[in-house]
Amino acid sequence: LRFLPGGGALRVRDVARIESGREDTGLLSHTNAEPGISVVIRKRETADIRDAVDAVRQVVETTPLPPGVHYALVDDESFETRNRLELMANNGMIGVVLVALVLFSFLTPAAGIWVMVQIPLVFLGVVALMPRVGITLNIISLAGFVVVLGMLVDNAVVVAERITVKRQGNQGRIEAAVEGASEVARPVTAAAVTTVLAFLPMWAIGGLPGKVAWNIPAVVVLALLFALFGAFFILPSHLSGARTGGEAAPKRTFVVQLETRYRRLLGVVLHHRALVIGVALAIFLGIMLGLAPRTGFVMFPQDDSEALHIKVTTPLGTPLEQTEAVVASLERQLPDLIGKDLVAVTARVGHQETGRFSSDRERGAAENAALISALFRNVGRERTSAEWIQELEGTLVVPESVEVVYEADTIGPVHGLPVTVHVESND
Repeated sequence: LRFLPGGGALRVRDVARIESGREDTGLLSHTNAEPGISVVIRKRETADIRDAVDAVRQVVETTPLPPGVHYALVDDESFETRNRLELMANNGMIGVVLVALVLFSFLTPAAGIWVMVQIPLVFLGVVALMPRVGITLNIISLAGFVVVLGMLVDNAVVVAERITVKRQGNQGRIEAAVEGASEVARPVTAAAVTTVLAFLPMWAIGGLPGKVAWNIPAVVVLALLFALFGAFFILPSHLSGARTGGEAAPKRTFVVQLETRYRRLLGVVLHHRALVIGVALAIFLGIMLGLAPRTGFVMFPQDDSEALHIKVTTPLGTPLEQTEAVVASLERQLPDLIGKDLVAVTARVGHQETGRFSSDRERGAAENAALISALFRNVGRERTSAEWIQELEGTLVVPESVEVVYEADTIGPVHGLPVTVHVESND
């Protein structure tokens, strides 16, 4: 502490007792009703979340632990990314099969094949351009790919059909490709532009939701523009070089019958234009005035989150250890009450903050406060978080002096009041 003028020194041990132990941070951590430590892994911004999670699993599984010590991996955020990639792959395969069936039924085999080729070409073009506009492959951008998947071949089908008709009229390959694409250029472009305009308002969403959701319209717009480019510049080139072995095959019989019936129906509709317009207008007004006002809008629905939180508050002045005992008793009840829907139970004794960065807290806020989190299976749950909250409110045994508040985990960006003020004190 200080050196004496006559020599010697005043040490801490001369005036105090020194003990080596754990720092009292006023914060305790539980996993599955057992005390332990929480290790929160944050990946770098440019890292692949799947590779990061796999690397963490490998390290944990290969690290020897002392007897009586075990680990539990919870809150794997890579599941959504893996699931979205799998969903896109499955939808893509199903879409390709359905598109192939339709195209080969109505168009020539050559036209059907080259229209199908547009799907991977567009995807590769968008992925190549995404880094240029600051987009990565994430849950939001993958949602944009899922949305736009069914729109990619619309323009190509129209252009290919017109070129096929020209070829069936005994025009040359190059002449048919040029005239066919030129004839539908304006309507196809107008259709693509209107679709692009329909997604542009999503860029006007302000705040944090807008910063998250802008990837969807960006991916959709890029994909539609690539599809439009491919329909007018790549597809005609392919079809003009397709070898059909002479004259193009005539239309199939059922296609001719469909066209005949369509012409008859179109003649009836055009003959009663006023009636048709009146019925369409009445349906539109009925939807806008009757159904639209009754339809609610929620940017990020919270009906089915993958976790629920139980905020536990013991009487003011309760020591941290007693609060921990109450929390442990509540934790031990959850596996029997929730059953196979439950993956893990975590708890933090000393605060009640939820959210992405609540686990980064290093010190407690109040010794009589705690937060229990029940983590559910990602898929195949028997009940939603809201339903489990209703169930626990009637079945969870809570001491009379203890107050509990149930909350479903937030889906999407944090929302609520614009400003939240927390006041903390040591006394």
